[in-house]
Amino acid sequence: MKRPTSVTVVAIVLIVLNAIGFLSLLFSSFVSDNPDVQAAIAEQMKNSTFSYATIQVVSYVSMIITVACAVGMLKGADWSRKLYVGLGVIGLVFNGINGMNQGIAGLFGVIFGVVILGLFTFLLYRQPADNFFKGIEEDQWDDEDEFA
Repeated sequence: MKRPTSVTVVAIVLIVLNAIGFLSLLFSSFVSDNPDVQAAIAEQMKNSTFSYATIQVVSYVSMIITVACAVGMLKGADWSRKLYVGLGVIGLVFNGINGMNQGIAGLFGVIFGVVILGLFTFLLYRQPADNFFKGIEEDQWDDEDEFA
């Protein structure tokens, strides 16, 4: 069964962005002994609802799960898109709670997250992708499905 381009693009974007995020978090762990970095982290965390350690752990776990979802999407596993959207909603709630005290930057972060999650959800649930995840071959589509 042919995988829709939209599914491939979403999965690859998720893998690349999470790899960059993982490397960024890893790098920040190595430089966190630097007094200037500690001061910057302390300033950033001043208005945070969650501790720095909590944010680090949640970030690592969500990145690992997201990459697993992306790999599942490439293989056509229906659970992967459902888990990704569910994790995205949980992430928006987490960021919304944390972002309430971050001012306009926190608000823009949540808005950006809503837009990206909305776009990716649309791409993962439109008819060609839906048929792919459900294992429906193109020749089995209804006539009206071709225009979805």
